[in-house]
Amino acid sequence: MERARCEWSWSGSDGNLYGTTRVGGENTCTLTSNGCGVAWTMDRSGNNFKVLHQFTPAEGHAASLTEGQDGFLYGCGVWPGPSLNGTALPSGTLYRMARSGQTFEVLYTFSQTNSSGENADGADCYQPFVETQPGVFYGAATYGGTNGNGVVFRYSLSNPGVVDDVHDFSATTAGLNTDGAYPDGPLAVGRDGTLYSNAENGGMNGNGVLYAVRPDGSFMVLHTFSATNPITGANLDGAVPFNDMVLDGQNNSLIGIAIVGGHGSKAGLDYSGGTLYQLKVPDSLSNGER
Repeated sequence: MERARCEWSWSGSDGNLYGTTRVGGENTCTLTSNGCGVAWTMDRSGNNFKVLHQFTPAEGHAASLTEGQDGFLYGCGVWPGPSLNGTALPSGTLYRMARSGQTFEVLYTFSQTNSSGENADGADCYQPFVETQPGVFYGAATYGGTNGNGVVFRYSLSNPGVVDDVHDFSATTAGLNTDGAYPDGPLAVGRDGTLYSNAENGGMNGNGVLYAVRPDGSFMVLHTFSATNPITGANLDGAVPFNDMVLDGQNNSLIGIAIVGGHGSKAGLDYSGGTLYQLKVPDSLSNGER
């Protein structure tokens, strides 16, 4: 039996909970033979559960979801690009809908990747957007871009049908580059508008980076995760920073999880325990959490 995977849930301005499942639902996405997922809501007691939208093959698998300042829900539908390398694939959509589930609208369709996983605008944005000012959203696409290693992008309601590339992650050689690859963490916004997040691979040691990027595209690597022991996978700071990362405004620091590395394991890197990390953000970059 196919199991639905809950991607995101959060409390809306009306006090109800909203979220998505990436699979399940009534419609089958043909590339994976799985359900395309749904968007849902319920009250904070776990009652009055309601499916808001059944995603379709044209919309991709339901992924991220967040509430905009205008009260609409915004998010991405994605496709499983990395599991089908060597095949040109759809790259996902950017959508919005009313909290009631009505007036669902695809705002943007990301361009198709080539057989190397490359395109102009990114592919598969799994994380929720951040809205830095009314109608201006930033997101990270884990794959795609001119080097296939992902992008940070901007979408403005005032400029419909256009995605601006804020940062295109560079090409890797033997898994290494200067700025990281596969950004898959949510973006966090400092008071000065600087965006913070993680890329799970790439960097000078191939184990990922924490980065900051400004809306004008200025980019800085804040931390490069260190090399791991080739036998045990051990290092001091962890490797492969993954998914959730938050900006602690009170302490002006980034807190997250690296899923491998740390003390290591006799069974090798994939079985090492990982770390919980905290990184102080330079005061020159941010005045705290937005």
